Amino acid sequence: DGATLFDPASAGLVKTAVSCTASAGGASCPPMATVLALEAGTLAIPTFPAGGSVTLEVVANVTAAAGQTVSNTVSVSPPDGV
Repeated sequence: DGATLFDPASAGLVKTAVSCTASAGGASCPPMATVLALEAGTLAIPTFPAGGSVTLEVVANVTAAAGQTVSNTVSVSPPDGV
């Protein structure tokens, strides 16, 4: 429990919304998933047991010029002690 997600701002991509759906295994979504928390690395999954899953949907606008490459990388950090 307490795994955090980090999806930093990316050149050419502006995130406008994030939503979470708990999918299986007793996992639960954060009470309020926000773009600010996601980009700051403070979006925590409060209950995330082994075998659990959540689905995050991120809505974004591509602002890069035609022909430019856009890259977006998300990381998950386990809670302390795991």
